[in-house]
Amino acid sequence: MQDGIPDPVRRAVMVTISPLLADVIRRVVAGHVAIEIVAEIRKRSRLEARLRTLRPEIVLMGLHGGEDDKIARVILAALPKARIIAFSSDVRVAYVHEARPHRTELRDFSTEALFAILSLPSWLADLS
Repeated sequence: MQDGIPDPVRRAVMVTISPLLADVIRRVVAGHVAIEIVAEIRKRSRLEARLRTLRPEIVLMGLHGGEDDKIARVILAALPKARIIAFSSDVRVAYVHEARPHRTELRDFSTEALFAILSLPSWLADLS
């Protein structure tokens, strides 16, 4: 909130997130009035079309096995203004993708880091 004006609500979608991580994310987001989880997508079939329909500002994606986070580029093509946060399968590392040509690897990922990524415009400076 700034000058008595509430922050706009950011729409978030979870894609192929494990149930345990989804619960953690829901708890983190529940304390944040400016973020709303609008959908949980369990399968990636027709993913780009579904995301274009939902139009989230934030996409939280679970990577599986040795999967690379290149899928984020496909999502950015569909949603160029979105912030994509891809979580490694062991949830020790998260990759943040944005339309600007920049990728940041966050080591020692935690719920505090997730909250910072989701809520602060200057999150990168705070985590570096």
